[in-house]
Amino acid sequence: MVLISDVHLDNPVVFQGLKKLFATLETKDTPLAVVMMGSFTSKPFSAKGESADAYTDGFKKLGNLISEFSNLSKWCRFIMVPGPNDPVHIHALPHAPLAKLYYEGLSSKVSNAIFTSNPARIQIADKHIVLMRHNLLNKAASNPVTIQKYYVRTVIDSGHLVPLPLNAQPILLARDNALRLHCNPHLLVLSDETPAFSTDYKDTKFVNPGAFIPVSPSHSINYFTYLPFQDILEQRYLPIDD
Repeated sequence: MVLISDVHLDNPVVFQGLKKLFATLETKDTPLAVVMMGSFTSKPFSAKGESADAYTDGFKKLGNLISEFSNLSKWCRFIMVPGPNDPVHIHALPHAPLAKLYYEGLSSKVSNAIFTSNPARIQIADKHIVLMRHNLLNKAASNPVTIQKYYVRTVIDSGHLVPLPLNAQPILLARDNALRLHCNPHLLVLSDETPAFSTDYKDTKFVNPGAFIPVSPSHSINYFTYLPFQDILEQRYLPIDD
């Protein structure tokens, strides 16, 4: 499984990076899934004018790109988790999946693209995986880099993905159950706009994948791989230009 975040489809450099990543995955062992977490646009979505057209065009371009790689198109699932800039239409968590009208250009080309809610849960063999995309660490502290380990422990110990007061992050109380951890997952992906980070706590592997196109190292892409049968999590970089 490959994990990437902040896949801004309105950024040409992101498509350069995706092409390099897909070419690498095509020629190696094809992963079970590529988890692509939003936001899928670098600016907050607007339903007016060119913004909506550019948003749908981004998914159409992504579908065209994926269809160039036969192994990935046939054998790999593409799991899409919306982010803060995407048209989820409500600030409170949890978020519903993106509406089909935005990604028809992708789904018409790639039959194994799955658009999930936020958060989402995946089961691979005996491994339970939880995916969530939201900028919670910035809300939890003024210095989110130093609080990452503490925040992970709070999430696991409280059994809740949003251990924050409602005035910091509203939640839909009727759907609060979707934010609860009824058992500790094997892998917890809490994608945030802060730098990439991973750790272990109470038999749970935690990862914030960070931005797909990081500030450093420059001219590279950043992603994580997770091998569920071996329970191995690794961070990887690929140069875009070589």
